[in-house]
Amino acid sequence: MPHKIKLLVLLLLTGAAQGLRAQENSPYTRYGFGDLKLAENSAITGMGSVTAAYDDGLHLNFSNPASYAHLKLTTFDFSLYGSALKLKSGDLNSSSGNSSLHYFALGFPIKRNVLGGAFGLLPYSSIGYSVNQDNIGVNGVDSSNTRYLGSGRIYQAFVGSGFAHHNLSAGLNLKYMFGTENYAITWELPPSQNAFNTYKQESRYLNSFLLEGGLQYQIHIKDPKDSTKTKYELLFGVNGNLKTPLHATHSVLYERFLYASSGLNAIDSVQVSGGTGKIIMPMQWSGGFIFRSPGHYSVGFNVQMANWSQYQAFGESDSTQNSMRVSLGGEWVPAGSSNENYLNLIRYRAGIYYGKSYLLFQQQGFTEKGFNLGLGLPLKRMNFENTKTVIAELNLSLDAGQRGTLNNGLLRETYYRVYMGITLSDLWFIKRKYD
Repeated sequence: MPHKIKLLVLLLLTGAAQGLRAQENSPYTRYGFGDLKLAENSAITGMGSVTAAYDDGLHLNFSNPASYAHLKLTTFDFSLYGSALKLKSGDLNSSSGNSSLHYFALGFPIKRNVLGGAFGLLPYSSIGYSVNQDNIGVNGVDSSNTRYLGSGRIYQAFVGSGFAHHNLSAGLNLKYMFGTENYAITWELPPSQNAFNTYKQESRYLNSFLLEGGLQYQIHIKDPKDSTKTKYELLFGVNGNLKTPLHATHSVLYERFLYASSGLNAIDSVQVSGGTGKIIMPMQWSGGFIFRSPGHYSVGFNVQMANWSQYQAFGESDSTQNSMRVSLGGEWVPAGSSNENYLNLIRYRAGIYYGKSYLLFQQQGFTEKGFNLGLGLPLKRMNFENTKTVIAELNLSLDAGQRGTLNNGLLRETYYRVYMGITLSDLWFIKRKYD
């Protein structure tokens, strides 16, 4: 197993370098950090992103590092991502799509039910837009075209640990945030005027650390017929980060060019270094609870809030506002681990969510709403703790929703995002006992 996974990681890294270049086209990504990605396990996405209290023991929950304390096996998790985006404004419609590696992570118990750790690479945000604006002069004279272009991604590499004492666990994730954001404007005149066109691109380079923390608490309700067994569990969780200034640099490129029969003809260019500065990451937190019958079903609720009005980039505010999202979701396994019927071993997941976006468009706020569906398809089981435990699972999740509105000349986005994750677990680093 270890050699196979090493090869798999190498292939994934190669795919990340290629696949992550694809971009959706969304004008909303012009502001703040752009489109914030779901940096969570694909299994949790399928049940409405109830991340704060989620603690499974066989699935990584890197959204709340307190959960690492209860990892039962060494677990490698990765996910692929594909999306389709439809944009509507008045009579105008457009479509775009994207596919890429989503994340990969490895978690492991250091001391069972006491101490665990994890590390990996997650997405944070992406920018991708291309908008044309025609400027028509009188009788066609002085007509011009303005084009707005944006691209870039921010990633987060993390290492974390979680510690448990009785029913309470706590954890920390140290994240290294890095990536590039590009914002460009092109002013173009008709080729017949033989006039200089202008191109301006501002680039921001982020490389800084962010510390996140989390807490979880478990209440175990015993089976009245057998006090040695747990019939139900009630899980509570909270996680987040404080307002943090992130180190960044930026530069601006100016170019003048002409259109020629052979293509673009650059006249001159000037690169201006803007030096170093700070991008303010706002305070964010998430809290929730999960009620579950171990091995059978679980139902959870989650709320996320962030003070995005604190956001600034190099001393300037942007079109952002405080955000909120509530979600409800659950998971059902028809017959638990003892049944041999494959359909009864599948994890069926579903969830819904509603919230207020952190973005402002033309100084107006808007909502986001959607639903999730998911399946956990067992690929391999083994005997562990006197139970047939799934150690290889394919997790499929759908996130379908809308954000924005057609009112007041604004934009409405309809998106469909599909996640395909693989969870592989084994007894690495666990000392085996022999009679």
